[in-house]
Amino acid sequence: MDHYCKEWIYEANISAKQTKKKPQTRIFEKNVHQAGAADYQQQKGKGQKETCRLGSSGLNVLGGFTLSKEERLLKRAEFVRLSGRGKSFKTRHFIAAVADGNKDNNRIGITASRKVGNAIQRNRIKRIVREYFRHRKEGLSGNRDINIIAKKGAASLPNYRINKELEELFDKIE
Repeated sequence: MDHYCKEWIYEANISAKQTKKKPQTRIFEKNVHQAGAADYQQQKGKGQKETCRLGSSGLNVLGGFTLSKEERLLKRAEFVRLSGRGKSFKTRHFIAAVADGNKDNNRIGITASRKVGNAIQRNRIKRIVREYFRHRKEGLSGNRDINIIAKKGAASLPNYRINKELEELFDKIE
């Protein structure tokens, strides 16, 4: 008996009765409240979190600190101006380019190239630098534009070492 005949024999012993289909596990939004559609539309917006609003002091109304657009370097031209005309201060893992700003408060920009690490590591460095600046910005005199540039080994440092180097860097800036 060849191979095809064996398969045909086995298929003959299979039951023709089909199994029950599994119930659909996905519930689409339009099918959730068919009977009380008006009630559903009223309740749909409830339970969403209130959006974040800033007070005049830069404090978030819902709590916490934030850097407003006036406190950040945003445009490429500002970064280029700092690298060209700014005075630089260095630590082992960070460089700060500092120049007098034309705004009425200190502003910060953070640069972390791919040499520092992958996106997760670069974002971690930027978060730590932003947080350090938030707490230190009131103690800085004058109105300066500061660009903090992370060097290659910065991502391997623990948080307390990064803060220690930033403290050393900001002391040099003062």
